[in-house]
Amino acid sequence: WPGGWWAYSLLLGAAGVSLGWVLRQVRGNRSARGAAWTAFLLRLGVGLALIWLLPVLGYPDNEASQAGYLFKDAAMRDRQAWALASSDAPLWSAFSGNLSGDQYGGLMAVSAALYRYLSPGTHRPLLVVLLAGWAAGVGVVLLWAAARHWFDGDDLSGRMVPGVAAWIMALYPEVVLLGVSQMREPFAMAALAVCFYGMVKIGRRGESGSLPPRSSPSGRGEEGHPRRGWLALGAGLGTLFLLQPPVAL
Repeated sequence: WPGGWWAYSLLLGAAGVSLGWVLRQVRGNRSARGAAWTAFLLRLGVGLALIWLLPVLGYPDNEASQAGYLFKDAAMRDRQAWALASSDAPLWSAFSGNLSGDQYGGLMAVSAALYRYLSPGTHRPLLVVLLAGWAAGVGVVLLWAAARHWFDGDDLSGRMVPGVAAWIMALYPEVVLLGVSQMREPFAMAALAVCFYGMVKIGRRGESGSLPPRSSPSGRGEEGHPRRGWLALGAGLGTLFLLQPPVAL
């Protein structure tokens, strides 16, 4: 248990600190904070519950279900990631095409890195679920920020659309189920939200008649970062290229 405590504490702490940092950077309001932390904690709770309950309540003749996995693809990919992490092979072996569990290899390499460096002695699938929950929280925050810029103003849409969009992404049932499994979808959806945020920021920077930046306690608006949009777009595309190169292209 000390190794598990260390692995989960380190990843949970890093995820919580970084999610809070992203919220501060975009100056998320109460709705954004609530949606982001709900998305993160809901996925952790549901993921933990499924790992405990599926072996008892799942299909008895389904090997993946009996092992605590919601999807067969997730079980195959995660087991191969653990085998790779436990071997002497380099992590980039995930991209060789010899492992059938991941078509592109990106998520398998990330999962294997988590296991090799945070949990070398024990297979802990919840580490990947924790990372997916963090990705979902970041995606919710940046979707809210993109919608806030897109519907900028004090009218009804400007006040409601960002929060509604964030809560839909946080609570939509299929998104939650995908987010509690070792699948590419939670990371890909978060990366798409990051790309959308970057494109909206870039577009607003190019508007000749754009609205003035919102004020902040430091006196500097969020729009005062000219390269933030390009950095976000690059990060989103880089993540997509790692997970699903055709989607990134």
